[in-house]
Amino acid sequence: MLAKLKAIGSKNLTSAISLQAAKYTLGQVKAGFRKESDPYGSRWARKQKPDGRKILTGKTKKLKRNFETRLRLGGGFAIKAATPYASFHQDGTRTGLPARMIFPDSRGLPDKWSKKFKSITKAEIKKITR
Repeated sequence: MLAKLKAIGSKNLTSAISLQAAKYTLGQVKAGFRKESDPYGSRWARKQKPDGRKILTGKTKKLKRNFETRLRLGGGFAIKAATPYASFHQDGTRTGLPARMIFPDSRGLPDKWSKKFKSITKAEIKKITR
């Protein structure tokens, strides 16, 4: 029993949880591009000048394809868009570019994400306590 408790507190567990949560999050971000919606399910604002491509998908598709994922020591992860202009889309601008959120905002994690993170955590704990 003591060995199982030590395993629950191990760095391997937090790393495994963080890795799975990061993979899920990146998948949800990419799903947002496919669905043209923010993490909370609201549709992005339409393009002012439709060009036949999906919203936030330019000729190069850089914004949609370039994300950096980092696992943090001690647990957790960070995902960010690797393009310098992503924040303009995330937050919008004062000059009229509407916000089209790619990542959750100050409201916190969407319920769907929170439930999945809990599920990931339970599954990883179950793996090491068998």
